[in-house]
Amino acid sequence: MPLGSCYMYASQVDQVECAAGIKYFAVFLVVFIVFAFAFSKRVSIDLLAGMVTEEILFFSARVLKRRDWPLAEFRAIWFREGWGRRPASIGIRHRSGRILYLREFEAIEYRADFQAEDFVWQLSSDTGLPIDKRVRSIF
Repeated sequence: MPLGSCYMYASQVDQVECAAGIKYFAVFLVVFIVFAFAFSKRVSIDLLAGMVTEEILFFSARVLKRRDWPLAEFRAIWFREGWGRRPASIGIRHRSGRILYLREFEAIEYRADFQAEDFVWQLSSDTGLPIDKRVRSIF
C-alpha cells in the first residue's frame, strides 16, 4: 500500500497497517541518516617513510579499512581553484588517475584562497611532485 493512500480507506485495519508502515519507514530513514554520516575518509602522507595512507573510519574513531601506497606511485598534486562559494580542493593524483582528496579551503572573493595556494606549493616542494592546477570556470 503506498504511503500517500494511508487514510483513504474507511477500515480501521487498513489505518493500523498503514501507521505501522510509516513507523518502519521512519526507522529506516533514521538508520540510513546515521550510517550516512558514520563513515569518513582520512588521507595522510608520511614523507619520511615515503608512503600515502588512506583510512576509512567509522564515527571518526575506528579504522575499518587501511590502504598504503608508496609515494612514487603518485604523479601530481591536484589543485582545483575555488570560485564563488565552491571551495578550493587539493588532492594527490595516483598514476591510475584516481585522486585522493587531502583538504579543502573556502574561496574568498571569487578567487582561490591564498592559504590553499601556499599549502599546494609547500606540498609540491616537500614531495617533489608537480602541481596539476585546474581552474574552474564561472559557468
